[in-house]
Amino acid sequence: MYLKICHSHAEIKNLFFSEAYVKNKFVLMSFCQKKYNNNEQSESFISHISCLASKHLKNMSEINNTLVVVGVQWGDEGKGKMTDYLGQKADVVVRYQGGNNAGHTITFGGNKYALQSIPSGVFNPHIKNVMANGMVINPKAAIAELEGLKQRGITDFQLFISDRAAVIMPYHIALDGAYEALKGGKQIGTTKKGIGPAYCDKYSRVGIRIGDLIDPEYFAERLRDALTQKNVELRALGLEEFDFDTLYKEFLAYGEILRPYICDTSILLNKEIEEGKKVLFEGAQGVMLCIENGTYPFVTSSSPTA
Repeated sequence: MYLKICHSHAEIKNLFFSEAYVKNKFVLMSFCQKKYNNNEQSESFISHISCLASKHLKNMSEINNTLVVVGVQWGDEGKGKMTDYLGQKADVVVRYQGGNNAGHTITFGGNKYALQSIPSGVFNPHIKNVMANGMVINPKAAIAELEGLKQRGITDFQLFISDRAAVIMPYHIALDGAYEALKGGKQIGTTKKGIGPAYCDKYSRVGIRIGDLIDPEYFAERLRDALTQKNVELRALGLEEFDFDTLYKEFLAYGEILRPYICDTSILLNKEIEEGKKVLFEGAQGVMLCIENGTYPFVTSSSPTA
């Protein structure tokens, strides 16, 4: 793997012609938009990158059938534009970690779309878009995002949601804000969208997964077990407890809406890779926000470098 941080036109041009690039054909790039004084300069810089890419990456087979695009700073490097460009050449686009606390801004048909959970290949009906098992998914937010796309005319897409992806529940959001407040002057700066607590429950093995939402009996069992623990935490923090029946009915309904998209994405991805399809993995945030390799504890709750 070849890792290079690029901050200028010249560096990027040299990168595309470099021996290391030709040999490795797997590049993680980051370009800092923050050094530009205005958006016009930033857009010009990104356009230059895209022009270079179009000359030297005529199709993804020239680099690798599987390619990861991830920032090597703290996010907001402009990787969404590279993902947008490379995604047009892919057969499959995969979001592999994180939740709706991050995403990419994509320009399509002259319009800008802010994607938080949905993969950026959703605008191309020929691309398979995968929300993989490393994600934590807020069903309500994902459905709202899909509805927003449909209202703007984006209706012909292929979406696959992992049945193993963790579900962000309302109590995760409540706990996220409470935990952050307890840190006082040492707050991390969480988005308070329940990402961290959802990952905590995943690793504590009390979490609910997307596939549970389409299995009423098993979902009821999992939700009861989770609420037994979570309501104790909420009560200790002076927060309102959650009612089983209310959550059960609400999330069963979300499960029915998402049912057409839910599947075992591991089987899907293995099949696509074995068949030599071009798979683009789009990372959220950046390397320095990785919980494993970043500037801990000032990091996100997932691993962009996974």
